Amino acid sequence: MDIRLQPILLVALIPFGLVLSGCGPDYPETVPVSGTVTLDGQPVAGASVVFTPEAGDLATATTDSSGQFQLSTYRLADGAAPGHYRVTVAKTTVEPGEEEKVVFLVPKKYGNPETSDLECDVQVEMGPVQFDLEPEPAPVEEPSEEPAPAEETTTDNTPQGAS
Repeated sequence: MDIRLQPILLVALIPFGLVLSGCGPDYPETVPVSGTVTLDGQPVAGASVVFTPEAGDLATATTDSSGQFQLSTYRLADGAAPGHYRVTVAKTTVEPGEEEKVVFLVPKKYGNPETSDLECDVQVEMGPVQFDLEPEPAPVEEPSEEPAPAEETTTDNTPQGAS
């Protein structure tokens, strides 16, 4: 190619490059967000993690075998837009049977943005986040409705063995 034509060709291609760079989706700025989910100190594998903003798009992830995740909003592992989020973590399975039953493998409260107490402020240059889930408290046994056995009494109505 003639060296004199190179500058002309370069100038002719600049508008074409500018047009192409404007093509494609225009996504809001996101910040990479990674973290770990544990339950009772143990990593939670295969859990769905959802960051719900006050306004805007959700960011989601699935934890790996070590409980780690990377959020995605518009593209894989692109993070989340800066701002405040309610965070939910859910992991379920279905028990087979005549009537299939959904079993929550992490406490149910963490799977609902209304009941989850997990929150996160996404900021530029933030470090990994850690969500330490607490197990559900053991059910409290209700006292028995049956009356306690009555003590045997003597004929003078004093408990047997009393003097």
